[in-house]
Amino acid sequence: MRNLQLIIADTLEAIDGPTEELTPELVDEVLRPAKENMQKVIQSASMIEHILEDIIRFYFFGNDSGTKEAREKFVSLILTTDWFSFGIKRKLMEQIINDKELITGNEKNKYFKLLHQTIATRNAFVHGTFSTDGRVVKLSYYQGAPKEQMLSEIYLSSTEAILNECFQISQQLAFAIGAYTVHADEPH
Repeated sequence: MRNLQLIIADTLEAIDGPTEELTPELVDEVLRPAKENMQKVIQSASMIEHILEDIIRFYFFGNDSGTKEAREKFVSLILTTDWFSFGIKRKLMEQIINDKELITGNEKNKYFKLLHQTIATRNAFVHGTFSTDGRVVKLSYYQGAPKEQMLSEIYLSSTEAILNECFQISQQLAFAIGAYTVHADEPH
């Protein structure tokens, strides 16, 4: 199984009966890339979420040093709390993008689809369980209904593309609104 190339608790069962003798060593070997990919998906989604937080913070406070205390309270008491979820940040981003007209039309629709897929993928890996028959790995999770996904080359390539593109567009939006800036001494 390939390891994802991204910026930045299992239960074990046989899928359709073991295709070979399942030993703890074999299970560890087969599931190791899935566990590594899970960590990469979580890290990538967290990086995207952090960019969204930076955009939201900048939208409300800008770079005004006079509001530093209020900005810090907003970040610590609201923006980075568990109840201010990725999904809520996504909805707030839609308002910010519409208000500032950062992107429009198909580009905007594509971005929000990528954000939705990022959240869904992260949740599937975080809350799902891996199973194996000794050769392939399946991810079982709940998303409106029970779902299963074979961690195939096609699925992993798609996941990699979604997360990388979502990261790139999020970062571009952070620059566009002014939350991130390029310093004169840095290469463009």
